[in-house]
Amino acid sequence: MHAQPATSAPALVTLEDVTEFARMVLATADSVHATLKRLSASSAKNPDLGYSILTEEYAIRARANILLNDSARHTVEDAGFSQADLRKFMGSLDKRVEECVSMADLLSASTDLITFASAVSSGNVKILEVLAQAFGVIGADHPSGTQLRADSTPTAWTGNTID
Repeated sequence: MHAQPATSAPALVTLEDVTEFARMVLATADSVHATLKRLSASSAKNPDLGYSILTEEYAIRARANILLNDSARHTVEDAGFSQADLRKFMGSLDKRVEECVSMADLLSASTDLITFASAVSSGNVKILEVLAQAFGVIGADHPSGTQLRADSTPTAWTGNTID
């Protein structure tokens, strides 16, 4: 049997895949922190919202460290998307975080990240697949057997904000 090319290898199947994802999550947490600092210095102060984002950042870092330290229990068989799709998603999410212009946008992006990262576990394949569709990791037309309702509108890619 031949190894699949890196561009089409299934996501999160190996310990290395989970470790790579955890490192991407940590890098995005760094972006959340940098963006929070930037927005705190340049916008109207909202300590409650800032504290909420800081708490989300802590949760993101905690989840990434769980994935790093216990990768074996977080591998996923047949997540329905490739490791390359996951890298692309994480790159887009990191860019989205860096480009946030409001605390509300940053809270939305960080909440999306912790939601997705928390679903990475061997027992959550269907949940992970639904979230992957909702957040744009894979398209709704992906032949996974899991479909979102037609009236579902994910906030991750529509520009909606939490006000």
